[in-house]
Amino acid sequence: MKHLTISFDNPANPEAVTVLDLRDSWFFTQGGRYQINERLAVRAGAAYDAAATRTPTRSPILAENTS
Repeated sequence: MKHLTISFDNPANPEAVTVLDLRDSWFFTQGGRYQINERLAVRAGAAYDAAATRTPTRSPILAENTS
């Protein structure tokens, strides 16, 4: 999606165009569990999430947590 256009019924209002410049994003995750004994297990995992927005076009309209 490159831009978002909103058209109004009232011809006195011009179209509102917001540049989004979104791109495809990816999300990967991996995890594991190790059973130490009957009562204790250790779990760990990691994830990677690529942002769909780019810094020059990022706005609060489509908030994205990139931290």
